[in-house]
Amino acid sequence: MLRRATARALLLCLGTGWCTTGCSLVFPGDDYAGGAAEDGLQGDKLVARYFINEATSGAGSIALVDSSPTSLDLSIDYGDAHFGERDGNRGLFWDAVGDNGAASGMIGGTAVGDALTGARTATIELVVAVDAGPGVFLSVTDGMVLELIDSSIDLGWIGFGIGWDNFPVDGSRRVVHLRVDTAAEPRAAVLVDGVALPSGGSAMSLGDTLPLAASGSRLSVGNDYYGGMSLQGGILYLAIYGSALTDGEIDHNVALLKASDDGP
Repeated sequence: MLRRATARALLLCLGTGWCTTGCSLVFPGDDYAGGAAEDGLQGDKLVARYFINEATSGAGSIALVDSSPTSLDLSIDYGDAHFGERDGNRGLFWDAVGDNGAASGMIGGTAVGDALTGARTATIELVVAVDAGPGVFLSVTDGMVLELIDSSIDLGWIGFGIGWDNFPVDGSRRVVHLRVDTAAEPRAAVLVDGVALPSGGSAMSLGDTLPLAASGSRLSVGNDYYGGMSLQGGILYLAIYGSALTDGEIDHNVALLKASDDGP
C-alpha cells in the first residue's frame, strides 16, 4: 500500500494546473488572533478553510469558498460530483468509486503554498463520509496525495509513503486530522474523531521538510490531477494549517465539527 501511495505521488509531479477564481494573498503565517477563528475553531497559522456548504444538492455553485483571510477559492469541475448532505451537513459527493470531478486551485505563490513549501509542520483537517474506497481525499500536483486504500489512510510524498490502518469505512461523518511535525515523534500522525490510528511506519527523518514546489502546484480536493480516483461518499469540510495542532486543539475542533461542519 505504501509503495502505491509513493508511486502515485511521483505521477502527480507530472501534472499542471489552471488558475482558480477569487485568489488573494496574505503574508505566510497570518492567522486569526489567538489562533481561534470567529467560528470557534482553533489552530495557529490557518491558511485555508472550506466549509463546503455552498449548496444542498446539484451542481450549481462554481467554487468552494475559502472563509480564511487567504480567500483562495477552489473552482469546481463537477464531472460526476455533486453537492449533497449527510446527517444534515452539506458537502461534495461521488456516487461511485473511481468517479471524476474535483474542486481545485493553484497554490503556488499563495499563502497556502508558502505555508507548506519547505515546512516542517502542517495539519490537514477534514470531515469525510466514506461509503467505499479506494480513492483520494486530496492531492497536490507536484508530489503529495492523501488517499484511502482498503481501510488504510496512506500519505504519499516524493520518495516515501506512510500508512495508518483501521479507518472506519461505514458512511459516517468522520473528522480526520493529518498532523505533521518532523521535529517530533511520531513525525506524522492521523487522528480520526480525535483518536490516533496505528501507523505502519514512516521513512520520514528528523527535520525533513514537505517536498512541495513554490510554483506550479495545484491542490485538488476529492480526486487526483488525472481524475477517476474518487471515493464513494463525500468530503464535507477542509482546513489547512501551517502548524501542528495540539491534542487539545484537535479535540476542541472535533467536538465543533461533529456537531456541524457547515460553519457558524
